[in-house]
Amino acid sequence: ITIDAEPLPQSRPRFGNGKAYELPVLRNYKSTIALIAQRQLAGLKPLTGALRCGLKFYRNFNETSRRFGDFDNLAKAVVDALNGIAFVDDSQITKCVIEKIRSERQRVEIWIEELKPPLQEG
Repeated sequence: ITIDAEPLPQSRPRFGNGKAYELPVLRNYKSTIALIAQRQLAGLKPLTGALRCGLKFYRNFNETSRRFGDFDNLAKAVVDALNGIAFVDDSQITKCVIEKIRSERQRVEIWIEELKPPLQEG
């Protein structure tokens, strides 16, 4: 799955009027990811087993810059948006490789595969 949008990290919830809410820019980003994933995975059912994945975040910042975003927060926004589309729930992910790469063309590249069950002894 390729998302041609600037990668954004998951932010802490904001509070107002006694309720927690997500910033509109992050809500829109996650909606964009979900929409693109639905189109690219059309006709496929969400994966149900244990998963491994790879996430490559391309941004126009130095990889070690605080402005690039923490790798775990970048990943959280993406996998949350893919819940119910690419997989049933992000808790299925048992292994994930995350890369931050400096690039003029900002995007997120995602791969996901279902792990084969281990051989049973006996």
